[in-house]
Amino acid sequence: MLASDIGSFLFWNTAAACPSVVAAACNGICLAAVALGCYYWFQFIELRLSPGAVRTKIAERTIRAPLLLLCALDLLSVFTGWVFYVSADNQYMLGKLFWVQSAVTLAYLLVPTVHAAHKAVKTTDARQRRENLTYVAFLLVCIAAVYAGDYVPTLPLFALSIFAVILILFLTLYLDREYALAKRERELTEASTAVMLSQIQPHFLYNTLCAIQALCTEDPPEAARTTALFASFLRGDLDSLSRKEPVSFELELRHTRNYLELEQKRFSERLHIVYDIRATAFFLPTLTLQPIVENAVNHGLSEREEGGTVRISSEETDRAYVITVTDNGVGFDASAVGEDGRAHIGIANVRGRLRVLCGGTLTVESSPGEGTTAVIAIPKEGTPK
Repeated sequence: MLASDIGSFLFWNTAAACPSVVAAACNGICLAAVALGCYYWFQFIELRLSPGAVRTKIAERTIRAPLLLLCALDLLSVFTGWVFYVSADNQYMLGKLFWVQSAVTLAYLLVPTVHAAHKAVKTTDARQRRENLTYVAFLLVCIAAVYAGDYVPTLPLFALSIFAVILILFLTLYLDREYALAKRERELTEASTAVMLSQIQPHFLYNTLCAIQALCTEDPPEAARTTALFASFLRGDLDSLSRKEPVSFELELRHTRNYLELEQKRFSERLHIVYDIRATAFFLPTLTLQPIVENAVNHGLSEREEGGTVRISSEETDRAYVITVTDNGVGFDASAVGEDGRAHIGIANVRGRLRVLCGGTLTVESSPGEGTTAVIAIPKEGTPK
């Protein structure tokens, strides 16, 4: 549009320099490009405002029909003069059907602008409101450029104004996106650190070291093996701080096994572990499974004198990979918010990282005296290959 518009201005009042059909062709291409630009602007804004909306084929063809008609009229006007014509001295003149050009392009601009203004009023998101108001400003700038063009006919103000507004819009979206990415990165770092710190608790360190101390006298080889196991577990926790991307389920399961084996040194026969692993070829955020298992042990089974069983299973469905952790511990009222921040913060962190990193979910069901079931679902489309 900008190129053809500049061409038409270069041929303005230069009948001797070029044939009138060349000037007419430039104007025809320019008007058709304006129509295309307004149509795609309409599609772009509607997609941004309603990303999940799906139109029927009939609706899509109805929206596209005025564009096709107008482009045909604009190009035919090079020879027929229906929408515009060029006089003998290469003056641009309006034709009898120019109102079709105005009506169609205005409709493509006005409908999404009204939609954007409505969204800007309703939304409480400052970033979204800023974006929507930029769409509204686009039409206002275009109208101002059209009127200003009457006073400065030697400059393609309309095309330049569109270029300027689109540039501003791009910068607005780009900067907002960068801010959102930086915010997400910060939240993930804080969540990972919080999860990491929640895992290494003084009582766990104390109990493990006491068990190793006792084994040094009773069973030195087992003490050496337990020390190596404890070092491996701590290394896994520390490595998680530097991991921002999801890890394989096998790695997460191995870390969880290390934790459970250490806890069995403390609980002995009171802690029973059952594994039912049917799927392993998927990824999940680091420190996802182990905090859930830790909650099952410390807040479910440890409060039962006779202990209990933790069952860990994984399976593949048509749409997701599912990990289930169940225990037959004391349970809790899932509808009430606990006063002990650690367990609930750990669950909230796992749920947040699942959602952000792979679109996964965590659901927890529990009742007092009936145990707890935690289900992690990771959609296949959100899983790295």
